[in-house]
Amino acid sequence: MVYYDPGISPPPASPTEAPPPGPAPANPPSPPTDAAQIKTSDSLGDFISNLGQNDDQKKLLDNLTQDPDYQKLKKYLDDSPSKVKYTSQPGLVIGGVERFGGYNSGSNTLIINPTKPEHVKDPKELIITVVHELLHVSQDLRLENPDIPPPIPKDIYDTSTDPTIQGNPDLKGQPLIRKDDPAVVNDPVLKKYLDDNYGDSDSNPKEEYKDLNKKGQKYIDDIVGRITAK
Repeated sequence: MVYYDPGISPPPASPTEAPPPGPAPANPPSPPTDAAQIKTSDSLGDFISNLGQNDDQKKLLDNLTQDPDYQKLKKYLDDSPSKVKYTSQPGLVIGGVERFGGYNSGSNTLIINPTKPEHVKDPKELIITVVHELLHVSQDLRLENPDIPPPIPKDIYDTSTDPTIQGNPDLKGQPLIRKDDPAVVNDPVLKKYLDDNYGDSDSNPKEEYKDLNKKGQKYIDDIVGRITAK
């Protein structure tokens, strides 16, 4: 999952791109995106209703719509003066890596990759991605409309809104934090903060940090725990 800004648009996957050297990955990548498969909606409700690719995904997505925290988020987004677009894009690639999902703050567009192998094998992963990206949307809209706070705990931050991270002039406005970024490598206090409060990225764990803090991750885990208990 990655939160990306207006300057980073998701490039289409290339069918001619050579596979990386070494053994085959445990979860082979999705096929390259076919433009006809990309579907966008102005309605979060319609988007969730049509996102599932199999019965297991559809069941959990339906359970999600009945969760009280999701319902609060949905109302907040539906009522927001900043309108959001919701896109399903199989095989989503950003920065050369197939991603679980993303959010473009320039166009207020949330994107989910429903065919990511982890999403297909374990539908809980799809729910995690959906709520994760909804939290990114909420963080962004909180900046756009400060008088209308989102219905989430105030200590949930992503890397684009966390004051500790954004207080570093070399990382300001940078939503995706790489582990080899000089601003991180040369600042052991910042590195420890990222290690302790964010941890390894799901899509690219060796090179990137998660873009949502552990308070946000717990919020997601609580929702997933409730809807999978049904």
